[in-house]
Amino acid sequence: MRRGPDVAIVIGFVAVAATLILVTVNIWLAATGPADTFLAIVNRVLLRLQPLPYGPVGLLIATRRRGNTIAWILIALGLAVAASGTAGEAAAGAVDPIATWLLGVANDVGYLLLVALGGVLVLLYPDGHLPSQRWWPVGAALASWVGLTLFVLMFAPSIPHERDGIPNPFAVPAVVSELAQLLTIGVVAVVIPLLLSVAAAAIARWRRSTGVERQQLELLVYAASFVALGYVLIASGLPGPWSAFIDVAHLGVPVAIAVAVFRYRLYDIDVLINRTLVYGATTAVIGGAFFGGIVVLQALLRPFIAGSEIAVAGSTLASVALFQPLRARIQGFVDRRFYRARYDATRTLDAFSLRLRDEVDLDAVRGGLLDAVSDTVQPASAGVWLRR
Repeated sequence: MRRGPDVAIVIGFVAVAATLILVTVNIWLAATGPADTFLAIVNRVLLRLQPLPYGPVGLLIATRRRGNTIAWILIALGLAVAASGTAGEAAAGAVDPIATWLLGVANDVGYLLLVALGGVLVLLYPDGHLPSQRWWPVGAALASWVGLTLFVLMFAPSIPHERDGIPNPFAVPAVVSELAQLLTIGVVAVVIPLLLSVAAAAIARWRRSTGVERQQLELLVYAASFVALGYVLIASGLPGPWSAFIDVAHLGVPVAIAVAVFRYRLYDIDVLINRTLVYGATTAVIGGAFFGGIVVLQALLRPFIAGSEIAVAGSTLASVALFQPLRARIQGFVDRRFYRARYDATRTLDAFSLRLRDEVDLDAVRGGLLDAVSDTVQPASAGVWLRR
């Protein structure tokens, strides 16, 4: 007998299609809206592209990994963020008070779901289950926080919005309105403890994880670290298109989740993190030395030469000369600090090579080889067979 379509998958397809439509509308509104510069338009478009990959990635996981809760969280996240952006744009241009309030509530509910679903995603990643049953109160607290916040949005005298507060056009009883206004401070104050509890659950999962699960966690942290780096750069005040950088980094988070869930080439994540740490730190140090060298050389050469070309050339040559030795030192530091097993294995092999160069006894060479293999690869058993 022919099976009918899976209702859950059909609902997922509908949700993803709605997300794509809303993202398209948001991009059109962002591209045609007022903007001072081309970069401002690009930033607005990239911001509205953020929910785009969540739905398709979630749907792909749902069709290939049935029963994985992560898939449905991703689909809901994409739809919530896209709907929130559309409601916010529409609320800015609405004239009717009731329509403006409803659209404002929808916009704020989208942000609320973003925080709540993001917290649940971190709690359940990567297998769709809590790290242990003792963390279920954190999930319950998140659900309670969502309920209280919805109560505040529906019955408070006004709701926050990007531009101004939107007054509630409905006649809410005074007691209910005062209670909702009183709860506003509570729902805002409890966000930080809730997020810290979610982070504690993720750290607990990290501490007990091994093998594939640890690599899955490393990949998500690796993708999210670029988002955090963008916010740090914005807070530092350094010039640069950091808003666009953050928006592009956000697009990589669902892709990293898909790679982790499907376990595609997870063994490369350690190499990727190692190279990122080494070359990122090297680039930062070389960049600081380059601009610092220009300032110093300009100050030294100003009494003799008016131009800055010699200072730039000297700083460039110094940076090129520093790159390889600096990269080697940073590589050694990263290996010692974060990849101690690999560092110890390299030292063991180097020591074995030195002994092998001066060793002539075959039994001693065989014993040294077995010791080196045991210290580096750590097999369950090892042996050497020599052809007579």
